[in-house]
Amino acid sequence: MDCKAFLTIATAGAALDLDAEHSVLNFIGYEFRKVRDRLFGTGKRYLHFGPSAKSVKRVCHEAHEHTHSRNVLLSVDVVVERVNKLLKGWGGFYSVGYPSRAFRKVNHYVLKRMARFLNRKSQRYYRLKFADTYYGEMTHYGLHRLAWADVRRTRN
Repeated sequence: MDCKAFLTIATAGAALDLDAEHSVLNFIGYEFRKVRDRLFGTGKRYLHFGPSAKSVKRVCHEAHEHTHSRNVLLSVDVVVERVNKLLKGWGGFYSVGYPSRAFRKVNHYVLKRMARFLNRKSQRYYRLKFADTYYGEMTHYGLHRLAWADVRRTRN
């Protein structure tokens, strides 16, 4: 059996023009688009790419499943371990490009879900034992926070 698979991007016979005003290319979970430079005021456009909105929504849904009320009988350490595995894998894949905005959204959502999980675990509100905030509490439990510089690989 002599089968060869080739990856091609078909654009219905037309060339893809990223210079158009609102053109976006979604490919393998990444979103490629041209954006205007706002930092230096030149008005030139540059290629911006990062995790697509669909991939952010998907990882948030998976984090929701890990912190669902059906898992309330699990210990906090087990849930944090599962969420960390998810975040490290997703963050490692999407560390290329400009992922900081997507990482911030995912971090906020996961922290909110973990706070809700802790409050659901007890019959009353969860009392913070190790810190003054839920952020500090989750840091104590070892919850991984996505950060652009942390997931990049360093070369030796």
